[in-house]
Amino acid sequence: MNSDRYSDKVELDTIHILRTAEGRLLSDIRTAADNEAIADAITAVVRDLTADPDCAVHASIAGGRKTMGFYLGYALSLFGRPQDRLSHVLVSSPFETNASFFYPSPTPKVIFANLPDQRPLDASVAEVTLANIPFVRLRDGLQEHLLAPGASFSAVVAQAQRNLASAHLILDPDGCQVRCGETDLTLSRVDFAFYAWMARRALAGRPGVCRNQVDAIDTAEFLAEYTALHSEMDQETDRVRQALKNGMDHEYFDGRLTGIRKALVRTLGASGARPYLIHSDKKRPRSRYVLQLAAERIQFAPLTVGPCVYASNAQKPIGKTELPNGRSISEIN
Repeated sequence: MNSDRYSDKVELDTIHILRTAEGRLLSDIRTAADNEAIADAITAVVRDLTADPDCAVHASIAGGRKTMGFYLGYALSLFGRPQDRLSHVLVSSPFETNASFFYPSPTPKVIFANLPDQRPLDASVAEVTLANIPFVRLRDGLQEHLLAPGASFSAVVAQAQRNLASAHLILDPDGCQVRCGETDLTLSRVDFAFYAWMARRALAGRPGVCRNQVDAIDTAEFLAEYTALHSEMDQETDRVRQALKNGMDHEYFDGRLTGIRKALVRTLGASGARPYLIHSDKKRPRSRYVLQLAAERIQFAPLTVGPCVYASNAQKPIGKTELPNGRSISEIN
């Protein structure tokens, strides 16, 4: 494996000696513990090299144990960027398995074929081909902490696998918890209330919300979600009510979008978060924002038990909350 951050000259600082997390040298792979350690060691090197945006990694799976080549290719698939490359070296027969052959010699050089043949061979006529290997890049689907030093190979693979699960959203107001596919996260109360408001609109098949024209009913719906997470007399509730006394402006709306996006991307990675983000229809200047998940993929349910649909964990059911002009959310839906 090479990196463009280094020169073409092979020096000590370009050679990586693989060790376990405890610092033990890995001279070979003989046990299950060695197998796990080599995976983590290769993962750490690839993660470190791909963290530098000014370099390109060229990884070759030729040579070494088959396990090492597999882990190297898999690690590059997990962390690789568009500029990184994976390759294999193909050597023509009968030179490939010949212990006396190292590279095509610049001038004729006689070596002998393996037993039982042992005929003379000219090493200068051997053909060595560099074959590029296409690979799937999964980096955008990794959580931020998995891109930092310390995460094991198994942990990174587990998150990549979770991101491949079908998109399904469960919201649990008890603790402001959200489950995206197989990954759980917790939102701030105000962001959870906003996300829940958007989710209920998606469940009801209602259109998106225009950030520049959030009316009194829309604002009251959001406040109802937020109030359900607090008591009516809670100071935080009063603070939010005061902030929205003249309606929800685009700055408040954008603040909630940003908070939710950051939480989702931090936990799920950029590509993993995409199905769960609140998207704009981009019809300027009156763009509408909507959660694009299909209604059958959205649930309100406690995460500690099996799924069941419910309105809220609050004493006052969401569907009964009064809105301006005596209307309720249940009537609007």
